[in-house]
Amino acid sequence: MAGRSRKYKVALSNAERNRLKEVIRDKKTSNTIRKRCHILLALDENQSSATTYDDCAYYLGVSKPMICKVVKCYALDGLDKVLVLNRSINSDNANRKIDGALEARIIAMACSDPPKGRARWTVKLITEEARVKLELSAGEEAVRRMLKKTNCALT
Repeated sequence: MAGRSRKYKVALSNAERNRLKEVIRDKKTSNTIRKRCHILLALDENQSSATTYDDCAYYLGVSKPMICKVVKCYALDGLDKVLVLNRSINSDNANRKIDGALEARIIAMACSDPPKGRARWTVKLITEEARVKLELSAGEEAVRRMLKKTNCALT
């Protein structure tokens, strides 16, 4: 940032710098948290190197807005807030229309013999049968994704 002063500054203490290095070395650390640590270490003003946001974004392979968010979060909320992923508890399960029990019943249906007059099951046929017999509210695409995820081949 030539000519412009930064609104938020990163000045890490030795303890914070050591903690970031420990988090990076930990094998259980997610890539997102690891990138955040690298961003803070690269932009630390207490170190001799003066890295710009553009250089940091280029070398770490992240976007400039991500760098701005991490620096702002560090400046306003501290290091602990930066090292936590803010995921919703229900983010993965919120939109699921086919739960485990229903999934098992659909797979059992798909593995059984097809109805009379049919040579094999199709996704459309499974969806129609599941709507009638299992009171399924999901569409064909949800059934197709579930069958693909469980590697259930329709033969």
